[in-house]
Amino acid sequence: MEKDTWKNRVLTGSLWGILLANVLLLILPGAQSLEKNSTARQWRGLQVLDSRWSPYGNVTVGRREEQLTFFANGVPICNAPVPDIARVEEMVHYPLLFIPSPRRVLIIGGGFGGVIGEVLKHPVGEVHYTEIDPLVIRMIQENLTPLTRPEIENPRVHIHNLDGRLFIKTAPEKFDGIILNLPSPSTLEVNRYYTVEFFSEMAKSLSGGGVLSISIPGSETYLSPELRDLNLCLIRSVREVFPFVQVIPGDVNFVLASASKDSGPLLPELFIGRLRDRKIATHFLTEFQIRLKLEAQRQNWLEGSLQRGDAVKLNRDANPSGLYYGIAYWNAQFHPIVQIVWGKVRGLHLWHLAFLLFFLTCGALPWWRKSEEEGAGGVLICLVVTSGFFGIAFSVLLILSFQTLYGYAYHWIGLLIAAFMTGLALGSWTMTRSLEKIRNFFRTLVGVEILMVLFATMGIILLAFLYSPGWGQKILSGMRSAFLLLSGLSGFLVGLEFPLSSNIFSRRGEGVTRTAGILYAADLLGAWAGSLLVGVLFIPVLGILRTCAVILFLKLASLSLIVIMGRPLGRQEKKRPGKTATAR
Repeated sequence: MEKDTWKNRVLTGSLWGILLANVLLLILPGAQSLEKNSTARQWRGLQVLDSRWSPYGNVTVGRREEQLTFFANGVPICNAPVPDIARVEEMVHYPLLFIPSPRRVLIIGGGFGGVIGEVLKHPVGEVHYTEIDPLVIRMIQENLTPLTRPEIENPRVHIHNLDGRLFIKTAPEKFDGIILNLPSPSTLEVNRYYTVEFFSEMAKSLSGGGVLSISIPGSETYLSPELRDLNLCLIRSVREVFPFVQVIPGDVNFVLASASKDSGPLLPELFIGRLRDRKIATHFLTEFQIRLKLEAQRQNWLEGSLQRGDAVKLNRDANPSGLYYGIAYWNAQFHPIVQIVWGKVRGLHLWHLAFLLFFLTCGALPWWRKSEEEGAGGVLICLVVTSGFFGIAFSVLLILSFQTLYGYAYHWIGLLIAAFMTGLALGSWTMTRSLEKIRNFFRTLVGVEILMVLFATMGIILLAFLYSPGWGQKILSGMRSAFLLLSGLSGFLVGLEFPLSSNIFSRRGEGVTRTAGILYAADLLGAWAGSLLVGVLFIPVLGILRTCAVILFLKLASLSLIVIMGRPLGRQEKKRPGKTATAR
């Protein structure tokens, strides 16, 4: 007993020491110096001029000689005063020269650092640029260069601190040109700008004869299978919406799309003539370069290379396959060993997972039947694992669905997570208060599992309705609170189950500490697996609705185990009550 008391005192003293050390680091004068040194080590090779945080992430300004680079969450978004001249000129001038008279132009992503400057060389009346993080604009204003000053001070430039997808939904006027300047879809956040649904929204925002321009990684000589599939996925998704789509091949493939069926072919003389008429000075995009890029031989080579991939899926909000191909391309460049595994999961289907769950459920029963008491404990542990998976998986699905359906989620992510945690606490509190009144714990546990199955079924139906192009899209404005309700309800169901499972588990004669430790570890294991598998594997490969079906099958499997193991679980209630572990 004295030994345990000594250990508790040491643990308590260590925790207080850690807390005191953190407080001193925050209030002592050396804290800023420590942060500055750690930031400098993080950005080796750059002189860090400034680094700040906003609700949207970190923004850092680094200098190398006379060149400034602005980073948003580690990704370079602006180089000044010397940008990537070749890429910037091609990105801007190909679409705007194809338009007879561009007046209103929209830039989504990466406007400052050359793109806006090149757009202003055309006879445009308004240039609209969407940037969700005001800190990015503020940092550029505080570190002006000869390139960015004219861009940010020009009266024709209108900056909108909005998510680009939300701006498209709410913009009252149409645009002659839309330039999408974003990296390839290797994250869920970026992928939603390359879906069929978003291309449809941009098509509605284009004026007659207006042009959309997107850029995709390419190659002058060889398209690897991963690069080919990424290009095919995005190009076919554009063609699903726009009747006119042409690709200008190169190290970066520029895709020009128009809703007008009367748009003519990409003739070099057309671009060269308008370049002369508008008296636009360029460094890279010369007449020779235009003729070279638009050679028929290059076009035919690219079309022939892309025809080799027939099984590529379209990129949609509910089925973000572009994310899969983006990750595959990234892995092929930097993680070839991981790419071997990633290439295998491409053929994963819903029935594979359903069969796997059925096999594991049937395979576990004979082993657990040999020792009914141990089997009952194993069923409870599996139950808590699946509930942890259920809770985190639905949290990820609801946040992603909200982001894709409404065009933004930054301020709502905190609300959705808070709703889930509130539901979790309320569910645990409700069940803890009700334990003394429950006469049959086994039936109550089965009832909670049935509620989770019904919730997963309802989630599939509701999301399928909201993702549908018909009525679901028309009622979205009144459904924001429903997402909070769903998030809170999923947390409430998980919260109900943990105290109940702990109570039944502890009746096996386990102590409070052991019961809480085992089941809490099981809950964390399920949550870890849910966040990893759902966010990284299931959503890119299966899509939103099939991922919901996976969660449904998982809870059906756990419900089946409980029903089949009902006798040994029921006998646990007849044992001595003892102390129970009800805190989550």
